[in-house]
This record gives sequence, C-alpha cells and structure tokens, in this order.
Amino acid sequence: MNNQVSLKWALPYAVVGIGRDAVYMFVLSFYYLYLTTVLDISPVYIVPIFLIVKFIELIKEPFIGMLIDLCADIFKYNKFRMTILAGGIINAAILIQMFDIPSMNSSVQIIYAIFMYIAWSLSFSMLDIPSWSLTSIFGSDHRTREIICGLGRGSAVLGFCLTLVLTYAFFYEDQGLPTHIFSSMEADSFRTASWYIAATIFLSSIIFASFFTMEEPERKVVKAKNATATFFGNDQLMIIFFLTLLQQMCLCVFVGYQNYFAITIQDVPSDNDILFFIQIPWLVVSLLTYTFFHLIIKYTSRKQIFIFSTLLILLSFLTLYAMHSTSRLNMLSLSFLMCLLSLGFCLSQASTTVMTADCIDYGEFKFGCRSECMNFSIQIMSAKFGSLFAMVFAAQGSSYASLFTSKGLDENLFFNSVNICTLIVCVCSISMIVIYANYYKLHGSFFENILNAINHFGNNRDNSAKSNINTIRYALDENSVIYNLKAQSVDEIIHVLTDRLSLVRAINSKHDFLNAIKAKMDQNPAGIAHGIAIPHARGSFVNRSAIAVASLSKPINCGALDNKPCDLFFLIAVPDDGNSHISILANLSLMLSEPGFADKLRRAGSSEEITKRLILCEKKLFK
Repeated sequence: MNNQVSLKWALPYAVVGIGRDAVYMFVLSFYYLYLTTVLDISPVYIVPIFLIVKFIELIKEPFIGMLIDLCADIFKYNKFRMTILAGGIINAAILIQMFDIPSMNSSVQIIYAIFMYIAWSLSFSMLDIPSWSLTSIFGSDHRTREIICGLGRGSAVLGFCLTLVLTYAFFYEDQGLPTHIFSSMEADSFRTASWYIAATIFLSSIIFASFFTMEEPERKVVKAKNATATFFGNDQLMIIFFLTLLQQMCLCVFVGYQNYFAITIQDVPSDNDILFFIQIPWLVVSLLTYTFFHLIIKYTSRKQIFIFSTLLILLSFLTLYAMHSTSRLNMLSLSFLMCLLSLGFCLSQASTTVMTADCIDYGEFKFGCRSECMNFSIQIMSAKFGSLFAMVFAAQGSSYASLFTSKGLDENLFFNSVNICTLIVCVCSISMIVIYANYYKLHGSFFENILNAINHFGNNRDNSAKSNINTIRYALDENSVIYNLKAQSVDEIIHVLTDRLSLVRAINSKHDFLNAIKAKMDQNPAGIAHGIAIPHARGSFVNRSAIAVASLSKPINCGALDNKPCDLFFLIAVPDDGNSHISILANLSLMLSEPGFADKLRRAGSSEEITKRLILCEKKLFK
C-alpha cells in the first residue's frame, strides 16, 4: 500500500465493510424465508407488500445522504465515524427483533414485520451510505482511489463469506437440492444466526469508530436550497446512476439464477458440489480481482477495463445460456463460466465505485461544494433499483416462491424466466457500453493527472471557496494568449509566457516566478497528457490569478505520462491564498475534459479565437 492507504486507516475501513455486507446479505437472503417458513405468512401477501416497501426504500437514499452531509456541516461532527457508529448499534438492535417476532394475529404480524424492516432499512442506510462514501476521502490520487475501492469491494465479499458460513452452519445441514430447500428451518436457527450477525455489525462499527481517526476534508457541503440543482446538475453522476442501474440488473440475473443452471444439469449436484464448484471459485475469483484491481488498471486503463468487463459479462452469460439450451452444460464448464462472470462483475463494480468517487471531485470542481454521502447514495439507490427492476421483469418473485416450497420446481416458469433474463443481460450490457463510450468523460490519463495535481495542492485550502463561475474568464487576458508560438524548448515557452504575465501585471517578479515554476517542474513535469501542459506556481510574487496560453506550431516533449508531445500550454500564476489555484485547475480540467474541446483550441485561427472559445466553454459548463 502507498502512504495514503496505510493499514492504520485501511483495516477499520475493511472491518466495517465486512460487517455492513454481512448484515445486508443476511437480511436479503433470510428475512423473507423467516416470514414464510417460521411465521407461515403466505407469499401471496408478503411479496407484493415488500415490493412496494423496497421501491419506497430505494427512493429514500439520496435524502438520507444529503441529511448526513447537512447535519455534519451544521453540528460540526465527523459524519463518517459518528453516523457509522450510531447506524451500526441501532441496526444490530433492530436485527435481533426482526428475527424474534412474537406470536400474534397474522395481519398484525405482517404489519409488525414490515415496520421492523423499514426501521432496519433506515438504520442500515446510516451505516451503508457513509461507509461507501469513505472511498473519496483517502485522496484524489487515482492509484490510491483504485486501491481503496478494491479494498471496499473485497471487504464486501468477505462479509458475504461470513453470511455463507453461518448459512451452512445453521440452515443447510442434511438438506438436499432441490426438493427440500429450506423445508425444515426452525425459529431457533434464525434467532441464533441473527445474534451472530448483530454482534458482527455491532463490533465492526465500534472498531471503526475507535480506530478510524482520519479527518474528513473541511470543505463546503451542498446546502438544502440548491441541493436538487447541484445533484441533478452533476451530469456525470447521472451517467453513473444509469450505468450502475444496468449493471445491477445484470448482477441480479446472475445471482438469482446461478443455482438454477446447476440443478438442471443431468446429474443434479449436491450441496457440496455447488459449494466447491460454484460458490468457492466465485468467491476466490472475486477476492483476487479486487486485490489486484489497481494493478490491472495500472497496465491497462479504466476505460479498457470497464468495456472489457461488460463484454465479458455479456459473452459469458450468452455462452452459459447456449450450453444450457443444448444440454452440453456440466459442472466443470459451469464452474469456469461462473468464474468468468465473477471476474466481469467484480471489475465492473470496482470501476463504478471509482467513478462515483471521481464524481464527488467533479461536483466540487463544477459547483464549489462537496457532498460525499449524497453522491454515493446515488450508486446505492441505482443498485437497489436495478435489482428490484430485474426481479419484477424476470418474475423472480414467482420463481423464488416456487423454489422455497416442498412442491418442487416449475420448469416452464424457470425456462421462461431465464429467457427473459438473458434478454435483459444482452440489452443492459450493450446499453452500458454505449452510454459509457459516448457520455462518460471522467477517465483517461489527463483527468487522472489533473486530479493528482489538485489533490497535491489542495492540502492547505480552506473551505471558503466561492463558486467557480468565471474563474477562467477573470484570470484570462487576450494579451497573454499566443497563437501558433514557435519555440524549441519548454524553457523558452515558459519564458515567453512569463513575459506576457508580467506585461499584464499579473506577477511582480519574473525571477521569483520562474524559480517557483522550475521547482515545481522538478517535482512533476509540465506535461499532463493528451498533448496538454499545465505548469503552475503560486506565491507572493503573484499579484492576481492569471493564465497565459499558447498553441504551439510544433509539439514539444514535456514529460507527460502518456509520452505524447504537447502543443497546448497553460501557464498558471496564482497568489498564495490557498484557493485560487484549485478553482482554476478545477475549471480548466473540466473544460479540457470536454470531448473535442482541446482540438477546437488547436484549430483556432487566432489568439482572439482561443480566448473566445475558452470563455464560452466555461460559461457553458458553469451556467
């Protein structure tokens, strides 16, 4: 791990992730079973009611996320530690009551069960939203973010493993597939398992609150009066919503029907066969993928990994469906295809988690305010909405109702459901690729390097930054813009642009400014990526924030990580006020990340046209 992701912070972050997903998977997998097997409540009543409750439940997520951000800002407490601690303790207490419902009238039992589920869901959101939002406070460095997102996803898998162990310990003894699934569950088994899970979430939240002492960024959060505009105005966050929605629809199909493919093999496998050929390989592949996620991206790119993962999901599921339809499926081929699907989903989920964290920085750049919990709630909301949508469309509710009885399986129902689910996977996967390729823009070496630069210089910033509107406009003077500059070296370009900054009286000492630029370039090269260089310096030698711009007649090597020579130079000078450089870098990064905008600057025919295009682009982005 690098210096940002030290074990001091990573371990409590992982511990709370394990507890979070252990309790989530336990309730998701066994609360319905508890109501139908122990309390003997008919699925005819419980399924429609819970579908409505779950729909209402997912809508609440952004509001809870915003409330957590606002309360932390108002009452000045560490929202991550305090909210996770409170959510974990309350959730553990409610969980015990959920699986120990007293005997009463059946109608009252249904109302009581729904009330307990809603209370559990609210307390779980207090734990779930801030624990995922933590991924954004470890820093904007792209490698750090990839490591921590892989760690978060990996701890979620370990939480599932814990639930799986309890499942086999309390529920799967001497039961076969498929006709006796869950047929002899007893109230004591549910009660005992719920105590173990409650203890897990209670202890994990205590450990987190005790040992995770990292201070959250002191930045201005979004206010209630402009929350809606800021939330929906973050176009990249909306892209993440749709990508995660489609992703979770595919994942729900995978999880809901993986065992079905196993039990329709000619020689029906035992519980142990399914454990060793499907569940264990899936878990091992998941953990390995999340562990090495940052290394995989290091030698490829985020864009390549996301598109590859989506194609892998599509092709693997189609192969699985084809082999099943032609009766060529056996346990070895099923195990191999499940591993490929696991790899695809893990890469995809880790990627969308990284994207969501990037959207927090993007929102701060664009609107001048930061809202970690509200932004991450959109990923949680879309995940829940996607699973609910897939469940309704694939008729999983009916399939599960058939599966959880002793009457056996309805083969026609399953066959039709699998056909629908296969269609869903195809449509969703193709849609994900189209949306990502055409609308998502927070990727590539340019954006990653600009995040690194902003993170490096943002440590001394206070939280008084105002709106970013017109930051570039006020820093730009047409006299400091040069079209088609002929230069032989980076030093020559910087000297020419420094003269222009001095001419417009933006700096009071060319000597000090040049020394500061040189010192900065000794640490990091001027080149960012994609033919763009952004050398910058701040200090008392600067009178006001200013930018000097040059398009070059011939590209020059500036040490960019992608090894491309640069033909667009932006020399930034800012006073040592801790704020201006962040606003300028933020706006400039968003503008240059706009598809085709850098090429428009290259095609400009004069200094006046370059100036005009910069101003118009900023106005369009921050209107």
